[in-house]
Amino acid sequence: MKTRFKLDTSAKKALTALLLGLFLFVLSYAVPFRCLFLSLFHAECPGCGLTRAFHEILHLHFATAARYNLLALPLLFGMAAVALCVLADAITHKDWTGRLLRALSSKPVLALMVLLLVLSEVYNLTHGARFLS
Repeated sequence: MKTRFKLDTSAKKALTALLLGLFLFVLSYAVPFRCLFLSLFHAECPGCGLTRAFHEILHLHFATAARYNLLALPLLFGMAAVALCVLADAITHKDWTGRLLRALSSKPVLALMVLLLVLSEVYNLTHGARFLS
């Protein structure tokens, strides 16, 4: 009798995220990359400066991180929340990730996300995040 290895939903999510991250990491070294947003619109995209911002957050320089990209702190908290929910899914076998995604899909939260995205782009256009370094 064959034993089938079966992953629960949260383990599949974690494995998918891990494999996608590994694929993107390898792809970033294999393919020369130029920001499509910058190429098309000659303006910085909302993600411009995020790498430098996360680097500053690791050094606990939150004000400098915000100057590089206003979205860095909300994204960091969002990623931490998703990681904690995936971990909680694996431990408790309850759908914490689904609950979080449903909460984030509410109209007020979506409106706040759009507002942060617009503010970040306005900041990038007026201050030029890539010129800060």
